[in-house]
Amino acid sequence: MLSVIGSMYDVVDSRWLAPHLKAIKNLSLSGSSLWGMDVSVFPTAINLQVMRLYELNCGLRKHLIVAMQLLQKCPNLCELQIIANVLEYIFSDHFCWKDEEEAASRLLEDPNGGFVIQDLKMLNTIKIESFSGSAFEMLFMKILLSKSPTLERVVIVKSWGTNASQVRKIQRKLECFPCASPNVQIVCTGNYYASMRGDWMDTHGYTFSKT
Repeated sequence: MLSVIGSMYDVVDSRWLAPHLKAIKNLSLSGSSLWGMDVSVFPTAINLQVMRLYELNCGLRKHLIVAMQLLQKCPNLCELQIIANVLEYIFSDHFCWKDEEEAASRLLEDPNGGFVIQDLKMLNTIKIESFSGSAFEMLFMKILLSKSPTLERVVIVKSWGTNASQVRKIQRKLECFPCASPNVQIVCTGNYYASMRGDWMDTHGYTFSKT
């Protein structure tokens, strides 16, 4: 098990992380550690079965691209857990996400979402917390649903400020996306934002902390 925690001012050296990917089964990354990460130098993480991404900024194409590249390095990944960056939604009116959202909306109309990736043949569970239904989040889910033939369970937990009507709308949209798995169940539910954070704090293993 490996946890990599980066501060908002530092990035994790990809050359440091790469050798560890060959052996570990469980990987946890904070969103800040994705900045500047060169996934192309990573070997195939043949043993990796569970990946957790914390504070992932789903409003930024950069984070989406790195996340997709990471998934491609994990052919035997069974479970993906994500906590989206809540601050993105709190301050979205004060920062210019409009261009990013418009770009994502255009990509949603593309059958491949603008990405050409291999199937995630072993992925059976996806859990995403603080999901607001932004265009990039929906694009990310559209890609995952279309590329995961053994997917069984998708749990989407709403972000703060998302009401019941919006949650139902998100679920309807997700259910309309092309899905590679005939057995997938999609559940959109209320807040339990602390649950995955508890997993993060309880993680035992080698921890690389940059603070």
